[in-house]
Amino acid sequence: MQQNNARVANLRHRLRRENAHETVIARLVARWPEFGGLKLGQITPGALSAWRRWPEADRAWNDWEKTVAKYRKRYARLEMAIWYGEPPSLCALAIGRFSTGRQILSVNLVKAVSRRPAPLRGQILFVVAEVALALAAAYGASIVRFTEPSEAVRQRLTNLGFRYVARRTGLPYDFSEREVFS
Repeated sequence: MQQNNARVANLRHRLRRENAHETVIARLVARWPEFGGLKLGQITPGALSAWRRWPEADRAWNDWEKTVAKYRKRYARLEMAIWYGEPPSLCALAIGRFSTGRQILSVNLVKAVSRRPAPLRGQILFVVAEVALALAAAYGASIVRFTEPSEAVRQRLTNLGFRYVARRTGLPYDFSEREVFS
């Protein structure tokens, strides 16, 4: 019985992620037709296989297989593989989690492939932010936070309406955050 409840909970949360993905794709394509080749989904074995074919420099900083296993311990999470084109090419992976009370969605890791030319180059952070905001709204969260952003990422997030908060007493890391408007 408990295992069945866990399956139902996992499915319910996966459907929320998929709905956020579909909502964002529809919104982006309606406004910018060049997003027509965009595909968003879970980080599947196929996505991990595509990630393994990325240049070594793009794979060296994080083992996505271990990361995904760690994050999947929570059903309520941000998890996405960003694909583009036909046939689809893996452009980026992103993962994050909700705070205990689900008031804050933290985007903890985002990695885009660096090869040139890369599909969606310069648009990955925008897509991740849009999905994070849509998912946070679906859960009733009030804040989306990108943890420990680099200087370049902070600037891009500022352009997307996020506010940078430097590390200070009581905080384990610096972040950029934005309120969620449903």
